[in-house]
Amino acid sequence: MPIDKPCRPTRAAHFFVAAVLAAGCVPSQAVEPSRQIPIKGSAGDIRAPQPDVVTRPARRLIIIQAHVDSRRRIVSGTSSPSVLGSSLDALARELVPNGMLAHGTAVDAVYETHDGPGSRDDERRLVALRVGTGPEARVGVLTGEGKESTLRAYSLDGRAISRDLLRYPVAHLRITSGYALSRTHPITKKRRPHLGVDFAAPFGTPVVAVADGEVVLAKWLGGYGRLVRIEHDGGYESAYAHLQRYATGVKAGVRVTKGQIIGYVGNSGTATGPHLHYALLRDGTPIDPLGPAIPSLPRLAGEGLTAHHADAIHVVQILAAADREDAVATRVASAKR
Repeated sequence: MPIDKPCRPTRAAHFFVAAVLAAGCVPSQAVEPSRQIPIKGSAGDIRAPQPDVVTRPARRLIIIQAHVDSRRRIVSGTSSPSVLGSSLDALARELVPNGMLAHGTAVDAVYETHDGPGSRDDERRLVALRVGTGPEARVGVLTGEGKESTLRAYSLDGRAISRDLLRYPVAHLRITSGYALSRTHPITKKRRPHLGVDFAAPFGTPVVAVADGEVVLAKWLGGYGRLVRIEHDGGYESAYAHLQRYATGVKAGVRVTKGQIIGYVGNSGTATGPHLHYALLRDGTPIDPLGPAIPSLPRLAGEGLTAHHADAIHVVQILAAADREDAVATRVASAKR
């Protein structure tokens, strides 16, 4: 596979690796209706039909290599903004056990773009994410058209990685308390149900909606402090408690999308420290947000699996090419020391 970028010194820098996406997607020529052009000759100007040649832009795959910073954002430099944004950061968390993106974790974002006049960054389409390096790395090939909230991640063989409802609404440091029918409360010391999951995270960490829906509550609610409650399709409701503050515009009656920031981690209400208490209900009954009660997406089959395999092949090729360049750059840097 051709790579049209020289080796770079380190992975930490923000850079791109580009390759032709597929045969048939290289710059092509299209013939438009014929037009008359003048040809000089002994008998004067003669009009003869000639085709217009139009060059179409090539479709290409581009990799943005990034890492997780100390604030659990996916960035490409030491002080740059998040590479993916809140909704795609949340999707990346679906690829790792317990949804914890450790500081320094490598993240590769594979985009499809077009070369040519007028091409814009906002025309890129995210087609895959890889989290981690070496044998432990996990690749998710994405499907979904239109808005980012419709994107779903599948493994290379077509098994679903993500779900319709995000499992991890916050970039957290650890899970401090799981769903339990009986638990000793850390402050009151009384045993009571804990019908949700507590995610420890620094003050101000963004909290995102786990699915599209309508905000039905955004106010102080006793020991839960500042709380947001959202109704989703399928009889699901989600609740986010102990918030430091609400995101701009989040109030009862407002529609939100999957991965949209709805608030920020705090310790409002009865809390020992900054964390998110996340609860999920189905038809009014609390369920474990991380348990088996949340249905997984079916494995791809038929034409969907065929199309997925076609995308996966090119994703694997471009990732392998980037890894080879990294290995060469590392050897060169080592030899110069």
